[in-house]
Amino acid sequence: MAQPVPNRDRFLDVPEPVIHHIMSFLPPKDVTCISVLSKTWLRLRNSFPIIDISQATFLRALPDALSFNEKRELFSDHLLNTIQRPERRTNIHKFKLQVNLVGLSELDQEVYHRAIELVVERNVERIELDFFHIKDKFFDLPTCVYSAKLATSLVLNRCNVKVEELLLGCPLIEELVLRDAKGLEQVKNFKPETRETRVGRLLRIAERRCGHVQSSIFSI
Repeated sequence: MAQPVPNRDRFLDVPEPVIHHIMSFLPPKDVTCISVLSKTWLRLRNSFPIIDISQATFLRALPDALSFNEKRELFSDHLLNTIQRPERRTNIHKFKLQVNLVGLSELDQEVYHRAIELVVERNVERIELDFFHIKDKFFDLPTCVYSAKLATSLVLNRCNVKVEELLLGCPLIEELVLRDAKGLEQVKNFKPETRETRVGRLLRIAERRCGHVQSSIFSI
């Protein structure tokens, strides 16, 4: 009598980098959902080289009885713990952070700076910082962003940006997207031919204002 074939998820025979590539096409919510299937899938989610964290999504899942400060503290812990998971041994391909600047404290800013420092240390290639606020408030980038040697793309919303310093310190940068940012006037005055750069690389700088995008392409 033939022995029954044990049930096995043959998808798990696929190399981990290939699975991570497939996961990169899924929304963050779906990536989280598949992590409950088994310990193996949880490990794959925890080692996923794309980190996409939304403060609003995290806070909505918390009990209403918690105070504003308690929720902010839990989010800070979640942010740092997600980046520092022991399973996340590989470099980080993409880091996206969405945060409301309302009520931003010095401690909050220190946590966000630390989170960005951690991903830069992990040779992050793409950084998306989506900060939003109803008034004239901007997020100061940590100094490590200005020396992110392997970063190829930066998408920054409501950040205080030193454009020329950023481009000088990030030699592989190909795309810089600024939305409602401080430092936009530096883009208009930017002249790549006046500085030493890598030759043969195209740089796209896009300014977004009120839904309109103005792009400039520089050959560097």
